[in-house]
Amino acid sequence: MTAPGDGPGADRYDEAYLYDLMADPDELDNLIGYQSHAHVAERLRERLVRRMAEAGESVPAITPSPERPSGQRLVHPAEAFS
Repeated sequence: MTAPGDGPGADRYDEAYLYDLMADPDELDNLIGYQSHAHVAERLRERLVRRMAEAGESVPAITPSPERPSGQRLVHPAEAFS
């Protein structure tokens, strides 16, 4: 996620990056917006909002990345919780 101009603790974040560090440790394949990874991005948005609220920060608006087809990529929903 990137915070447009405000840095950490911003009121708004734009989704920009999602990497599978186990399969792609060099971060060469940005997975953000792929339909196959939508539930992973959703889970990460929920975690960010929850943790910011727990820290006493205001809850930010998060702009999801535009969706794009993922071809044959497939992610099991349980992987989003690991």
